[in-house]
Amino acid sequence: MRWMSFLREDVETFGFVSARERVVDVGQNCDFATLKDAIAADALDELTKVSDGTSGLRFEEIEFLPPITNPDKILRVGLNYKDHQAETGRG
Repeated sequence: MRWMSFLREDVETFGFVSARERVVDVGQNCDFATLKDAIAADALDELTKVSDGTSGLRFEEIEFLPPITNPDKILRVGLNYKDHQAETGRG
């Protein structure tokens, strides 16, 4: 299942891509404000069951957002910096 966050008519929501390659908006009809909240509550399976998955939006009707729009933290690896590579012996 491919989950995503997106803008629909300038409103942030989330959903999944159905087998028919349509975007099913579940965020507007559930108790979770974001995909992150639904994941934290382990509710993704339930959200797919509640949705019929037959109708949906075309990709052209939405604006893609990062899957998690409000991460708690962002991790990076500094290997693309030459000084760091040399410092750690990975260069």
